[in-house]
Amino acid sequence: MEKAFHKQSWQFIPWPILALVLAFGLHCGARQIRNEAELEEATQRAAAGKESGWRALERTIKNEEKDPDVEMQKRALAEVGKIPSPRSETLLSENLTHRHLRAEAFEGLLQQRNENNKAQIDAKLLEAARHNAREYGTLTREEIRALGEIDHPDAVRLLREQLGQDPAKDELVIESLGKILRRKKVSQIPFPFFFLLGQAESQLQVEQLFSAPEAIPEGTKATTSEDDPEKVLLDFLGSNAAPEIKDKAVEQILAAHGNDRNYLIARIQDSSLHKEARIAIIDYLTRYAVDKKEVGLIGTFRALERRVDNAEVRASLALSVRILEQAFGVATRPPRKMVHASPLHSTKEPDIITLRERPYPRYSADDVRTNFKKMLRHYGLSSALLERMEKRVRDLIALPQNQKSSERNLIFAALGRLYPDKDFYVLKKHAHDAFNKPGYFTTTLRLLTASARPRSWQIAVLQRLWGLSYNEADLLRQIYLRDGRLLVQRLRL
Repeated sequence: MEKAFHKQSWQFIPWPILALVLAFGLHCGARQIRNEAELEEATQRAAAGKESGWRALERTIKNEEKDPDVEMQKRALAEVGKIPSPRSETLLSENLTHRHLRAEAFEGLLQQRNENNKAQIDAKLLEAARHNAREYGTLTREEIRALGEIDHPDAVRLLREQLGQDPAKDELVIESLGKILRRKKVSQIPFPFFFLLGQAESQLQVEQLFSAPEAIPEGTKATTSEDDPEKVLLDFLGSNAAPEIKDKAVEQILAAHGNDRNYLIARIQDSSLHKEARIAIIDYLTRYAVDKKEVGLIGTFRALERRVDNAEVRASLALSVRILEQAFGVATRPPRKMVHASPLHSTKEPDIITLRERPYPRYSADDVRTNFKKMLRHYGLSSALLERMEKRVRDLIALPQNQKSSERNLIFAALGRLYPDKDFYVLKKHAHDAFNKPGYFTTTLRLLTASARPRSWQIAVLQRLWGLSYNEADLLRQIYLRDGRLLVQRLRL
């Protein structure tokens, strides 16, 4: 009797009210997402193919309110990118040019790629990247990574335009260009007939390279096309970028050629390549030789020194030879005739002072960082040099691979002179902000120039210590030798 009553009671509820109740339930299931729990629930529903989950995600992403929750929109779109579905592809494609959501859209659409839709998705990504580069100037990290997965000349051109726009993203741009270059080289590899001849004949020896009549092997000349990723990387080596970023570019080129250092040696001899790019390759090989204990590169550099046609490249090779000889404690140069000098004359390499500017004329009570920039401008150097020097010191202190480097020890030696009563952990805190400490700059140079080592060795140490070019290190050293006492008195440097 009771069951019959309940059954009859439902029959008295009007159908319009039932429709409203059902609509309200659907609306609640597909309302905008407000918190983490709702986002997780909607994502699970959408992954299971339920319409309520998809509607909730779409409402959140397409929110047209005056003040939408952008962070929740980004997280919702990122979750959509993880769901393989044509509906996900459509939703992601609609937001490729959105000012705030383009990064998540690029990353998500890249996850949707497969063998069937790769060409269509690459075309969408490339067209959106063109639009965003015109509209916003700089691309996001996700857009740069996506361009590195696309084999198209326009992808290389867009990455080339991004170099230098945001120095913090240069390393990522170089990695993307390296990916394109490696795929390009793999697609050009012919059938490996050299395996039939034995691996011994496939290895190009340095002696054979130097005995060849041509300085550059056939097929390794630099191209002039702007859509060649290797040409873009080589052009970047000729810029004023930091040495660490240039090393990344050289590593990408080396990886694309099977880690064959003979290819880099050939590029040093390439007279069509910019001299700064050739010097950057020499610097990379020098650091590589020191890290890997490659003593044989001394002879290689000596042979190159006789062959290259540019005076600055020869000087860089000679400097690298001296650095490697000092690092390994060997001497490959022919013995020099001994000269018995007078005791009144020093046998140390002379300090050549060629400064044209007069000493800094004024006293300043500003902080040390401001005074340092004033000093750089006075002697004709860019004030941006300070940021590069600070970054290099922070890397020497923070990165684990630099814990046993002699440059890191020199930082602590200078700070130990300034703060003799402080322990190591306090000095380590000071080291992260060393250029703001009065006396650090001049104390470091005092320790360096007091060494019995020659001028070339002191300049090489400054290059590695502060991330400087040869000319910058030489100029700072000469500034200290002539005006160091005044810099301390007037600027507290």
